[in-house]
Amino acid sequence: MYPYNITSDYKKNININSIEGERVKNTNVFQDKRLLQLIELIVCETKSLSEYFNNIYKNISDTKNKELIKSIYLDIVKSRKYIEDIYFRASNERVNYKNDDNKKVIGNFVKDIENSIMYLYDYSRDIRSLYVLFDDCEIKDLIMEILSDIHGDMAILNFIYIKISNNK
Repeated sequence: MYPYNITSDYKKNININSIEGERVKNTNVFQDKRLLQLIELIVCETKSLSEYFNNIYKNISDTKNKELIKSIYLDIVKSRKYIEDIYFRASNERVNYKNDDNKKVIGNFVKDIENSIMYLYDYSRDIRSLYVLFDDCEIKDLIMEILSDIHGDMAILNFIYIKISNNK
């Protein structure tokens, strides 16, 4: 199978921690301030999701489900770093997070998993909307990796949901 991310200008060894040291001048990719606002909104959404999954993780007693939720949480944290890096490339500034978190853990595990599936579905639509806005292959690769993780995480959540629904 031919990998999607092989192009002549693909840069290897992407550091997911941060690209702040690379202060590269970006021409024409990020001229539109609305794109910066969109990226900032998505970063805030990612932060909200990471806090949501962290709270679910803290409240799970079943070790198998706990490990699955932990892997989803870690994927969301990685996504957050990628989106923060894209924002930094665009603005040479860090994201200013807004505190408008509306994702609260209910405490009913079945309902929290249902909500998680819908939150990730909405998030995947937001990320997909970003993908078409860029020509830069490196940024597209980051976005595609986020999308791939999200879709895998949605499959895991569906597995958990089916499993716990059958045990009622």
